[in-house]
Amino acid sequence: MTASKIQRLFLLFFAVQILQGCFEIREEVDLRADGSGRFTFTVNLSESKAKVASYMRLGTFNGQEVPTPADIEEEIGFLKKTLSACKGISEIRTYSNFQDYIFSISGQFADVQSLNAAMERIEATMPVLSEQGAQLRNFGVGTHSFRRYFDYPMELMDDSNLTTLERYMLQQARVVSVYRFQEPIREYSNPQAQLAPNRRAIKLEITLGALMQGTGTIANSIAF
Repeated sequence: MTASKIQRLFLLFFAVQILQGCFEIREEVDLRADGSGRFTFTVNLSESKAKVASYMRLGTFNGQEVPTPADIEEEIGFLKKTLSACKGISEIRTYSNFQDYIFSISGQFADVQSLNAAMERIEATMPVLSEQGAQLRNFGVGTHSFRRYFDYPMELMDDSNLTTLERYMLQQARVVSVYRFQEPIREYSNPQAQLAPNRRAIKLEITLGALMQGTGTIANSIAF
């Protein structure tokens, strides 16, 4: 998998988000008491599937080549192969739906350190991050605690130059995190998070616009 193909894949996702706004990135982690668990990452473009299908039929967007289904499958296969080679990561499964444009990858991790190492290996293949030499933190775990960091190098967006429609679209694109635990949650740091009635799961949904403007974050510290 070449960097140019990865860039085209991200271009497609970003282009659809800007023009349609209906876009969701979902991160799920199920953490067991022994520190092992399961992760799932999903990109859901189903609410914009007509636009996505149109771009893919045309083959280009604003003069840029749009990835084909074969390109996307190749990228997903590359992610699966990369994750499968990571120590402490197992049972990697992928899902591709080219009718609704929903794509996911999931697997088991032996401990949070293994999950972090696997994500760092994936992030190293992303041109935007690798070019900046980013050293990223993703998850942390302690005695009766779990933490989601958000240290990604993002240039904050000034929306004063955006049209009303573009601002609206950015507020429709969603980044969602869902974390599930075997112990009840005692407290958490992000006030935008929603605690499940059984206190063993927590969900945080934030717009891409809020992330890009620096008015919101997916960072959260959770104590049991």
